Amino acid sequence: MQKALEHAASLYQGDLLPNCYDQWILPEREAFHQQCLRVLQQLVSLLEGQRAYGAAIQYAQKTAPP
Repeated sequence: MQKALEHAASLYQGDLLPNCYDQWILPEREAFHQQCLRVLQQLVSLLEGQRAYGAAIQYAQKTAPP
């Protein structure tokens, strides 16, 4: 499970079509962003359970807004 979450987290490279401001893209962009946050939160919880605090911190920092 951890490898799958790490792989999913690595796939997210930022907002979907960041230079597109059409109304149709906004819900899709937000849905992908929320999905990424859920993956990161699951990964952080898993790593904390394994006491891999350094890795957990790295993933937790990705959930913070820029």
